[in-house]
Amino acid sequence: MPINSSWIADSYRVLESIAGQNEEYRKKRDGFEYPIKLGTSEVLKPAKSHFLDDPLKFYKWYCAHPDDLILSLKDKIGLFQTVHNKDNQRFYRSICLC
Repeated sequence: MPINSSWIADSYRVLESIAGQNEEYRKKRDGFEYPIKLGTSEVLKPAKSHFLDDPLKFYKWYCAHPDDLILSLKDKIGLFQTVHNKDNQRFYRSICLC
């Protein structure tokens, strides 16, 4: 019996909508695109936008809130490299092992 492609697409949409309600799954799936606030007065926007605006501030926030955002190893390395290249001395004073 051949598999109906519309049935597969419908099943995927249902599973994705159910999984999308799980906060941890969304953090892991979205990574840098997950919306966050860096401070109480900040706007809720994708993490990458905060990172591009002020990498050092984002890095300090990420170290203080490691469970609020799940970054891939590639994104973490990119974050460390960017902060290191921007301000070498401040990076070593504020280093954390996230």
